[in-house]
Amino acid sequence: MLGFRDRPLVWAALLWAVLCLGICVRVYREPTRQTVWHDYGAAGRAWVHGTDAYNLDRDDGQVIPTMSGFRYAPVVSVLLAPFGVLPESAGAILWRLFSVGCLLAAFGWYLRAALPGCDVLADKEKALLWLLLLPLSLASINNGQANVLLMALLLGGATATVKERWNVAAVLLAGACLLKIYPVAIALLLIVAYPRQLSWRFLAATMIGLVLPFLLQSPSYVWHQYENWLALVASDNRRDFDPTQGYRDFYLLLTRIIGISLTPKVYLGVQLAAGALVAGVGLLGKLRGWSAKYLVTTLLTLGCAWMVVFGPSIESCTYIQIAPALSWALIDANRPSCPRWSRYALWTVFALFAGSYVTAWFKESRDWLYLAQPIAALLFFLERCARSVVDAPAEPVPSVVPESNRRAA
Repeated sequence: MLGFRDRPLVWAALLWAVLCLGICVRVYREPTRQTVWHDYGAAGRAWVHGTDAYNLDRDDGQVIPTMSGFRYAPVVSVLLAPFGVLPESAGAILWRLFSVGCLLAAFGWYLRAALPGCDVLADKEKALLWLLLLPLSLASINNGQANVLLMALLLGGATATVKERWNVAAVLLAGACLLKIYPVAIALLLIVAYPRQLSWRFLAATMIGLVLPFLLQSPSYVWHQYENWLALVASDNRRDFDPTQGYRDFYLLLTRIIGISLTPKVYLGVQLAAGALVAGVGLLGKLRGWSAKYLVTTLLTLGCAWMVVFGPSIESCTYIQIAPALSWALIDANRPSCPRWSRYALWTVFALFAGSYVTAWFKESRDWLYLAQPIAALLFFLERCARSVVDAPAEPVPSVVPESNRRAA
């Protein structure tokens, strides 16, 4: 029997625990430094007291959108209320622990039930999966970003889809879309793959999430919050910001690096074309009879990669959205059948991300390293698209057997 010191999964868990504990200690000592919790906590308190969570109301009745502050739907204010009424440090710490707990639980479920080939991995490889999840996740955990909870919802929604737990999948996917609008791309991809099972359930869950705040506060107050939220979302435009402060996406690479100027409508066409490419891969998988695990994992991977390359609001912390996919891709790249070009591309992606986070500690490096992240994300998107088509199983693979059938057997 292996001793305590020989269990790699235990050591991976200990490293996660130590890092999270260190973040909690930092937050307790410096609750206002490197955090977005001040916006989240204020939104939760605003919901309790019936005041404006978006800080847009003015004495003269005007609504003046800003580029910072709380930017989420009113239902998120409801979620934040229990944390917001606590003392600042306690609320900030518990919010982070809640988000990380959801992420770790969802990632563990995803590995056990949805990731193809994970069941044959050795403990060292499984431990490495957990460790490779850290580099792209720590920034969001440290800042208290909602991206941590977002990834938990997406991983859980994908896993529930594989397990054919359609109601759970619909609720989790709707939760992700209510938290941030653009994950609707993932939901639509899975709906294309499973239209009869997911479409109406997802719509119903989304509508319930939108109506829920009206049952918990004054309807007139909630309606006004929706008005302010929509005004804030519609005003979000950082295309002309300094490159180090703006969004780190494909638009940045086109306009600021290559020098190609695109109108908003033309760039929207580029975004839709990239999304259509991902949807096409999913349809190809359905026609070729991919297993549920392979199909859902491919759609989740490409959908998340699309969000961080072509999505509407990509910042440094947003790259947690490809952390699960990248960690698995790096483990999978060790297979002898993996093409050499793919292995080199993936480790280049990881090196660019790791280098950008490490060198960001040095102020003089920040003015040019912002380029490394969108380049790495684009390389990952292209590599995963190519591998999904070239390396996919050519013969139909049996889908996951429904749990009801297994019980009957």
